[in-house]
Amino acid sequence: MAPPPAAEPEPPPLVPPEAPSVPPPRPEPEVEIFKSGVIDGMAYTLYTDGSIEAELAHGTMKFASIEELRAYLVARGS
Repeated sequence: MAPPPAAEPEPPPLVPPEAPSVPPPRPEPEVEIFKSGVIDGMAYTLYTDGSIEAELAHGTMKFASIEELRAYLVARGS
């Protein structure tokens, strides 16, 4: 009599790879008004994150920095 066929070993259970440990996002610091005023007839608000909001002839615009506002004004010939 022939020996019974050998059972194939079961493959190990599939385990999903561990997700890389990612720290939770840190809350953004609250941006506050640092200073506001009027320069050459243009009202502005400077924020603690360095951004600036300026009231221009065509409406209020917010810029990431004073340098960005200056470049915008130079480009528009203001």
